[in-house]
Amino acid sequence: MKMIFVDAENVGLKSLEKMEASVIDKVFVFSKSDSVKLACEHSLYLHLSGYPNGSNQADFYIIAYLSRILNSLKKKELNSIRFELLTNDESLISAFEFQCSQLGAVYE
Repeated sequence: MKMIFVDAENVGLKSLEKMEASVIDKVFVFSKSDSVKLACEHSLYLHLSGYPNGSNQADFYIIAYLSRILNSLKKKELNSIRFELLTNDESLISAFEFQCSQLGAVYE
């Protein structure tokens, strides 16, 4: 199983539409765009937009959401899930990798 975090504010709608996820994967899409919201509803992805407007606010929310999930999982569950991040933001990638490595989660 995969948990895929999508920084749609960074990669846009086209990347979201090209992404391949199975029905058992959990996909979290962070964006305030209505077109992204509609695409998420169509693909059964979780659309998250409840963060403040401003620079890097989606990034902060992605890391907070990831941390919350990581801390709620048991060690056995952590070993069976692959965490993925879809973004072009190098700083966000670094923070994502750091959070995953803190608890030994497998990430890409």
